Amino acid sequence: LGYPVSALQEPLELVSDRLPEHVTLRRLPEMAGRTVTVAGVRLPGWTGGQGFHLWDGETWVIARTKELQKAPTAWEPLILLGRWTGDEWGTCWLQVEEMHGGQSGR
Repeated sequence: LGYPVSALQEPLELVSDRLPEHVTLRRLPEMAGRTVTVAGVRLPGWTGGQGFHLWDGETWVIARTKELQKAPTAWEPLILLGRWTGDEWGTCWLQVEEMHGGQSGR
């Protein structure tokens, strides 16, 4: 990715004092189906399908937004409201209902 590993470990450190109460990405499977708030940054690159890669310094997940919504700027802090969901083949993702931060956020 062109960044030292240390830069990727704490992507939210500079804004941690301004983050609302949120669930870590690693806890999403235990919150399946419930609406939760998460924080992270969009990783550069493409998922091979819908959405983008979301990283919180420990875990990454695929986050899917409304079809016409532009992907947020890579590496900018994001606050997302959504539900952990999946399909019949075992693929899981965060279905985003609201996104704040990045260029596409409010």
